[in-house]
Amino acid sequence: MRRIEAGDGASGRVIGTLFDGELLIVELDGSRSLAVLDPRTGALMPLNRDRASAEGFLEAFAHYLAAGPAPSGPTILTAEQAAAKLAALRAGILKPEAARREPVPHVDRLRILRETLARIDPGALGASGWWAGPLEEAGDDLL
Repeated sequence: MRRIEAGDGASGRVIGTLFDGELLIVELDGSRSLAVLDPRTGALMPLNRDRASAEGFLEAFAHYLAAGPAPSGPTILTAEQAAAKLAALRAGILKPEAARREPVPHVDRLRILRETLARIDPGALGASGWWAGPLEEAGDDLL
């Protein structure tokens, strides 16, 4: 991974990206904490105290999403695709998906998410940290 020098004299190595490379995830030298760097502006936002905490946050968000309602949206097929899918279903090749369990109410999923994140890395939950955005979206039930 490549090394970077951030604006505040911070340095570290790039360990990942967000939004197709628009933002860089950096492991900072010394503290080994993680931050998100906007290479266009040089802005550095705290992410997590270490890699394990970041992984825990990602896992907590995965549970939050999995416990919610199934993603919905239209499926657009051509007439040929629809006919092929129907034929496969009739032939027993294509099996319908098993019914999902009842989704956990949003208020409960959000409470569990916040409690889990606070246990993992409470310092990452500040308003100036990167996670403030995804948490706001979760609070507004946009995820």
